[in-house]
Amino acid sequence: MVDNIKTKLDIIPVRWSNPNLGDLNINIYGFSKVNPGSTSGRGTLRNHLDPTIMAFTAYFGYSFNNLVDARAIKIGLRLWINHGFNTLTIEYDSMIVINMINKVTTTAWKHHGRDQ
Repeated sequence: MVDNIKTKLDIIPVRWSNPNLGDLNINIYGFSKVNPGSTSGRGTLRNHLDPTIMAFTAYFGYSFNNLVDARAIKIGLRLWINHGFNTLTIEYDSMIVINMINKVTTTAWKHHGRDQ
């Protein structure tokens, strides 16, 4: 039966699009070796010309993948707010975390205080 399983591979070209003139774009990534496990996150803030304005990396220790993703987004937002930027587009790949931020989905955890 296993011999009859066929793998389907769809390749979709993905390209980063520059934000509009005067806007910023931040790409956020959270990493977890296993869930839960050792975790970290990073982000890159770019303008319409594509150069990196600023970037961050952070080690979060032992945690769950969705919590790490939310922490990475929080750090990116703090950078944006603390530097007085106006318009920001967040590019991120987890609909679960986006739904939690938009209060469409609930979580079993809450994050309070500053990031480590």
